[in-house]
Amino acid sequence: MPKQKQQKKIEHHAHENMHVLLQQPVQVRKEILGAAIEATQILKEQEELHLMESQYKKIWRLMETTMRDIKRATKQIEESGLPKISVELVKPARVVAPLQLQEIQPKKSKEEKLKPHSELDKLNNELAAIEERLNKL
Repeated sequence: MPKQKQQKKIEHHAHENMHVLLQQPVQVRKEILGAAIEATQILKEQEELHLMESQYKKIWRLMETTMRDIKRATKQIEESGLPKISVELVKPARVVAPLQLQEIQPKKSKEEKLKPHSELDKLNNELAAIEERLNKL
C-alpha cells in the first residue's frame, strides 16, 4: 500500500473581523463617503481629460494628413505645366461673398460607436450610487 501524502492544515486568520467602537459613526461614515465622492469625481475628470486628449490627437493627425494632401496637390499642379499667370493681370470679375465655415466632424471608428466612454459611464454610475448612499444617512 503506497503512502498517502498528508495534507497540512493551514489556518488562515485573514478573514477574522475586528470591531471598533466609534464615537460618532454616522459622521465618520459621511466623511468616508464624501472622500469616496471626491475620489470618484477626480477619476471622472481624469477620464474626461484623457478622452479630450485622444480626440485632440485624432483631429491633429487628420489636419496633418489634409495639409500633406494639399501640399501634394499644389506640387502636382505646379509641375503639370500650366502657364504661369502674373497676379497683376488677374482681376476679379465680381466680389464673392465670404464662405460660411462648416464644422468638420471627424469620423467615429467602430470601436467608439460600440463602446461610448464605458469607463466614464462607470464612474458616473459609481458617483451616483455613492451620493445616493450619502443622502440616505
